[in-house]
Amino acid sequence: DNSAYLPAVWAKVKLVQATGVMSPEARWVRILPARSDQSVIDPRHPKVSAEEEDNDQAAIVAGNAVVTTIGTAHITAKGIKVDAPLDCSARNRATLAALQDALVKIARPELAVGAASTTAAGAQATATATAKGPEDKDAADVAAAGPSDPHRRYPLTDASTAAFSEILSEPHRRFLLDVMSQYPRQSLDPVYSPEEHPDHSGKFFLPGLTRLAPQSSLVVANKAGRAYGFSVDNAYISHAETGRAFFLAASVETNANGVVNDDVYEYETAADPFLADLAQVVAAWLWAKSP
Repeated sequence: DNSAYLPAVWAKVKLVQATGVMSPEARWVRILPARSDQSVIDPRHPKVSAEEEDNDQAAIVAGNAVVTTIGTAHITAKGIKVDAPLDCSARNRATLAALQDALVKIARPELAVGAASTTAAGAQATATATAKGPEDKDAADVAAAGPSDPHRRYPLTDASTAAFSEILSEPHRRFLLDVMSQYPRQSLDPVYSPEEHPDHSGKFFLPGLTRLAPQSSLVVANKAGRAYGFSVDNAYISHAETGRAFFLAASVETNANGVVNDDVYEYETAADPFLADLAQVVAAWLWAKSP
């Protein structure tokens, strides 16, 4: 599988008409075209040529896309065990770098200049320092403000973000970033019980960060995911006391028996400790550096 190739993304949505009234019927809209992820420079994920990309798209249309599999066996929806890897070739996919670049455009669009911000990061774990002391006023503002502070500033100042701003308006982007910064207990709809959904349940990096700083001094805007033994967290972390912020994205697979969809994974014993330790190490290094 060539992970630099990203297929088209479609969504079924109800559109707001010119009169401001929501259309009664939903329709399919292409959100993103098929494309190559230009941020992927890791030698393990080479870019595809135009000819290869055309062939890949043709293969998908013909139903012969390159097979991507996980595990050594899997459980079907009917509960039947199949002694073969789970075929994920028809599922949506994106590289970790692409996910982080999307977050950069949401959290700090002024940093998304030209090439993707994570190109120097490498493969599966990425940490990018984005605020280096009081001179970075935007980062200090983000760090010091709460998730719903109206004075937080997220300007769209670079021409390279123009297309993104047309897709996601500034009010919508601010709303999205605020929601990503919330804890489950802060959700109004739906309402989550703090006992069943503690603060770290959707923020895998948080336990490691709170070993170094009070939670009240942190703002963690993130999107986490967990399925089939994989745990992913993609976060923008700001610290009020140091006035520093950084992006951190990581993915880890914990499926010792190799069986996919059996709900026997090492999330609590392996994934959670790893992600917490990773965040602690990165934050400790960044926060200890001189401005």
